[in-house]
Amino acid sequence: MVNEIRKNNIKDHYNYGIQLLRMIMCIGVVIIHCADERTTGFQSFIYFIATNAVGTFMLIAFYFNKKVSDMHFDQLVKKRISRIYLPVIIWAFIYSVIKIPVGLIDKEESISLFDFVWQIMTGHDARLNPAMWFQLDLLMLTVLYWLYVNRLRTGIKTKEIILVASVLVFVYLLQYLGINAFLFGLLRFELRYPIGRVIEMVPFAIIGSLAAYVVDNNLVNIKRYSLLAIVVICLIYMLRNDIGINPQYSFGYAGGEKLIVATALFILFSSADSLIMKGGSIVKGIVYNISKYTLGIYSMHIIVNKILCAAKLKFKFPLEKRTIVWSLLVYVTCYAISWISCKIIPDKYTKYIFE
Repeated sequence: MVNEIRKNNIKDHYNYGIQLLRMIMCIGVVIIHCADERTTGFQSFIYFIATNAVGTFMLIAFYFNKKVSDMHFDQLVKKRISRIYLPVIIWAFIYSVIKIPVGLIDKEESISLFDFVWQIMTGHDARLNPAMWFQLDLLMLTVLYWLYVNRLRTGIKTKEIILVASVLVFVYLLQYLGINAFLFGLLRFELRYPIGRVIEMVPFAIIGSLAAYVVDNNLVNIKRYSLLAIVVICLIYMLRNDIGINPQYSFGYAGGEKLIVATALFILFSSADSLIMKGGSIVKGIVYNISKYTLGIYSMHIIVNKILCAAKLKFKFPLEKRTIVWSLLVYVTCYAISWISCKIIPDKYTKYIFE
């Protein structure tokens, strides 16, 4: 296993700190969907970090998206787009297979063909797996990124800086002026959030791409900014009620403060890679073997949460629902299912389902 990790480290510049961040942000997504918000104590800080999970995911995705710029369009479709979109279709099918018999018993859980169609089109059907909107937004932004790099890029740094800055200003004007919410807020549920959140995800995609450029060219030693990142995260946490964007203008991820927190988290954890390396093969193995199942955990946590809730009701488990501890139970269960499934299903399929 250590040799496998070493191969990945050489081939793909494996950063254990970033993979640890992916793991923690996945826990954050589960907390957002499976626990109620806490406004006091340390749990409120955990919930605050969790609210920044999706933006951080997008930043990380575009940090690793640098390979896309070197692809021909047929390679883009075959390798990257299929890698992003096939999980949407596969998990829509899995959720449907589970929900159809359940719907025969409980009509409130019943689904229709339209639910399946909306799910594979937008990744956001309320009766199936609405969390997959992220994959569709990632898909759209990946195509736009490829078009920019291969069709619109001038090679003149000054013009590119002006263009990127202009895009950032434009999307934040759409957010803070409420134009984004006005344009898409009245669309039906399946379309409202996937489309509205594209604008909110653009800044994270841009910063992720810039981070890759900075790291690849050794322009900045980001380890020097680790302490500053901690300070920034704590300051925004303390001021979160005063600086956040009006919720009426947001689809959940608008506002410059979320971009700042995501960037700070990226700096902090990417700098932690050397510390994890010093932890030896056990620590590296834990990070590698848990983070590798992030896709599976993210994709199944909604249905697993429902199954566990039904089991609790049936067998009278004493554990309270809608808590952080409950969310961790959901996460661990999803991990166990992913791990067991990958021992049974051939490797060529698991990358589209769990890994």
